[in-house]
Amino acid sequence: MNYMWRDIKWLEKYDFKIFRLAVTGEPVLGWPTDPGVDMFARLEQDHRTNFPDYSVLYVGETSNLFNRMSGHDKEKAALNRGWNQLHFHYEHDENTRKKIEKELIRHFNPPLNDQVVLPW
Repeated sequence: MNYMWRDIKWLEKYDFKIFRLAVTGEPVLGWPTDPGVDMFARLEQDHRTNFPDYSVLYVGETSNLFNRMSGHDKEKAALNRGWNQLHFHYEHDENTRKKIEKELIRHFNPPLNDQVVLPW
C-alpha cells in the first residue's frame, strides 16, 4: 500500500528517523544498536503532485536494530521491490514496540509481512 503526504504526517507521531540506503550489494554498516520499530520503505516522486510517494514494504520491531539487520530474512525480497529507505522509531519498551508494529501493519498492510493483524 502506498502512503501519501497525509500518512507521512500521521507517522510523525512516532518520530521516525529515516535512513537512506546506498545499495552496493554489501551489508549496511552503522545501524543503531537501539531497540525500536522499523519499516522498509520505497520512496518515489509522484510526478503529478510533486510530493513523495512511499510504499511500505515491511514493518517489524526489534530489541537491537544492528543485530536484526544482520542477515534480515526480508532484505532480499525488499531490495527486489525497490527498498531504498529504512524508517526507524527508537522505543525501549517492548510492549509499546509491539503495539506500534501492529498499528502500522494494520494501517499499511505491507506485502512482506507474513502475520495477519486483526482490526480489533
